[in-house]
Amino acid sequence: MRVPHETARGQSITAYLWGELAVLTCPCHLFIAVVLAGTTPARSSVSIWVIAALGLTDLFLLSLSLALRASGP
Repeated sequence: MRVPHETARGQSITAYLWGELAVLTCPCHLFIAVVLAGTTPARSSVSIWVIAALGLTDLFLLSLSLALRASGP
């Protein structure tokens, strides 16, 4: 039998970890990466930013759904 790791409030630690990953990969934070890119070629390569945005959005949706599933009843 698998015993989940529980915190003092009864929430699963894995739910917190998935939630943190969802916050870090939120697509609304992508503009920060564009501002902090630093080099002209990195800023001008639109295809790389589109691929990064799609990848981060997918990772965000996956981690958000896993966080909600882990914290549910």
